[in-house]
Amino acid sequence: MQIKVKNISHVFSKGLSNEFKAVDNVSTSITNGEFITIIGQSGSGKTTFIEHLNALLKPSEGSIEFVSLPLAKSLKANKRKIKK
Repeated sequence: MQIKVKNISHVFSKGLSNEFKAVDNVSTSITNGEFITIIGQSGSGKTTFIEHLNALLKPSEGSIEFVSLPLAKSLKANKRKIKK
């Protein structure tokens, strides 16, 4: 099992005067059994990044794959398995 994050960025209030890029071109991979730590100053995008991993937010750019599937497709497949 692996999560691959490829060049994700997230922009809040896109196109408005208060537009803010919270995550900018982040890539990483997390393998089964691996522990990671995300550190940074307040407002640096840590929570926004994590919200992408559990599909609370969709990246403005880039992609997230879970077990070699895009995250959205993987979540739909898991929902179907649970309903059965």
